[in-house]
Amino acid sequence: MRKTNYLLMGMFIFSLIAFIPQTHSGSAEVAALTAPSALPAVVEIGFLYPATGDLGAIGQGLLDGAMAGAYRLNQTYDFNVTLKVEDTKTVPADAKTAAQNLISGGVEVIVGAAASSSTIAASEVTIANEVPLVSYASTSPAITALDDDDYVLRVVASDVFQGVALAQLADNQSMSTVYIMNRDDAYGNGVADEFTKAFESLGGTVNGRIQYDPTATSYATEVTTVKDNNPDGVILIAFPTDANEIFGEFQTQLYATTFFGTDGIASGSVTNATSTRDYLNGTGITSGAHLYGTTPASGTDPGGESKYDQYLADLVTTSGLQGVFGDYAYDAVLLVGAALNATQEYDGVKIRDALYVEANGLKGATGANKALNCAGEPVSQAYDYWNATDYAVTTQVARAVDFPSIAPATTERCGLTVETNIVTTTVLDPTTVVTTVVSTTTVATPGFELLFVLGVVALLAVFKFRKQSK
Repeated sequence: MRKTNYLLMGMFIFSLIAFIPQTHSGSAEVAALTAPSALPAVVEIGFLYPATGDLGAIGQGLLDGAMAGAYRLNQTYDFNVTLKVEDTKTVPADAKTAAQNLISGGVEVIVGAAASSSTIAASEVTIANEVPLVSYASTSPAITALDDDDYVLRVVASDVFQGVALAQLADNQSMSTVYIMNRDDAYGNGVADEFTKAFESLGGTVNGRIQYDPTATSYATEVTTVKDNNPDGVILIAFPTDANEIFGEFQTQLYATTFFGTDGIASGSVTNATSTRDYLNGTGITSGAHLYGTTPASGTDPGGESKYDQYLADLVTTSGLQGVFGDYAYDAVLLVGAALNATQEYDGVKIRDALYVEANGLKGATGANKALNCAGEPVSQAYDYWNATDYAVTTQVARAVDFPSIAPATTERCGLTVETNIVTTTVLDPTTVVTTVVSTTTVATPGFELLFVLGVVALLAVFKFRKQSK
């Protein structure tokens, strides 16, 4: 009986303690008490790339560029880096899974992905986990509009600008009317939209547009539609796999025309394909087709000396091969390394902030200054023309367009915030000095009032029981 009394009395005491008001502070205060995560002996940089899928043909060149960049970091800083690699398979769902795998493995910063749709899908995971994602090849304008808290950056400009370069190329080739065929994804639709605006502003006419399914097994209907329209030229915004199938269908229908492509098909994997080779050679056709295109520039940029020669030398040292966007992958790794060196902490939030600072003045293979604007995008971008006429090897023939000042450079992010416990205020001026203020609020923990009542009831029961037992 005495044990029962002690138990009930204990419940009462616990209820009194539980009802004491609890003090809670904002998350920033908790973070301040957490010890910084110093750089480990070997720093892992996540790397997302298309080893397989529609962009699989350029995947090895991307990986080789990144590996060369990692080698350069290990020669430059007093810490060592290694790449933790995942294949996106050029499929958004797989890219998201790949990003999650890297984060689950403890990675705090990721370079990638290639396809814009893959980067957008991966960002759903990286943003939520406060892990910076630095793309080397994703150019869709949709990335600019992501609600990403500045965790998504890229070292190549938006296709808002490649659309202009492509329109000028078509105009220079005396195209009055064109028909657009584009992949129905973030990349294809982005370039097509921007090209249309730029081409029409130059006085050209877009006769029609087909947004095709890149997983389709046949493009006969689409090619017939273009053939019946008979434009001066065709704007083909594709990846190597679907481009080769489309060229093969044009060959089957014996229709030769002038094509204009973009970085998505600026690859030997297109011109070396049998179907494309026969088509460009004019096999079975009176004259061969012509293929021109644009791509973000490599090498020394106007007005400054890049590190392109260093990139080529590092490729040789690491037994890598030069490929499309390999130099941009190299630069993305260099930028991450500079941020790691600056912060000396393996923490996604700190790395994100350092990326914006270190980009300004960073010399890369693709430019003498890889400065970013406050949205995490390059402040300048040049584009090269290339051609593959009559099955000539794809070559750079001219500097197409140079955008020396897309947007002001900055070392700050656009969305700086001030936290006051619950309320968050966005500061639009990136030059404003932001002070984090954490308020302390006293609140009663929910549910403890009930325990107090139960304790009182228990105490009354004890007194009543003892009175009856006397």
